[in-house]
Amino acid sequence: MKSSKFIRLSNFLKRDLIRKDEGKLTYVQLFGFLLITLGIIYFASFLLPSGIIDILPFLKLDEHPESSEVPIAFFTIMLGVAFAFPDMLKGQTKEISTMRIIVFMFANVICMLLLKIGWDKHSLGEIGLDGYWMGVIAFYLVQRQLSHILKMQIK
Repeated sequence: MKSSKFIRLSNFLKRDLIRKDEGKLTYVQLFGFLLITLGIIYFASFLLPSGIIDILPFLKLDEHPESSEVPIAFFTIMLGVAFAFPDMLKGQTKEISTMRIIVFMFANVICMLLLKIGWDKHSLGEIGLDGYWMGVIAFYLVQRQLSHILKMQIK
């Protein structure tokens, strides 16, 4: 009779790389959850002055971490979200949508820039988030809607 550890390992190895319809997490999704966890730990190390409750003292940083490291933690988390939840990048045809990937990454880039610029600032005015930036963000949202409308007219 096989041991229970061997049975669990063999069941784990039977997972697919890309999801079918069996309801189990795939290796890509597990990798996504790992990225999310690592990103949250890395980001939390910026917020907690003594590292992560002194469990991981090597993550202890200065009182004011550099603004170039914060977007890396954010990007790691968002990349993990993309891998862990691949259905959010699928279109109406149930296939990965290039436009959804572009919109997702564009939103990530905007957030990363704002985190980098605004990490040491205390107000939106110090960042320089004025009417020009609001126009860029509005353009981004409007172009998504126009793309959807044009797709519907072509069909």
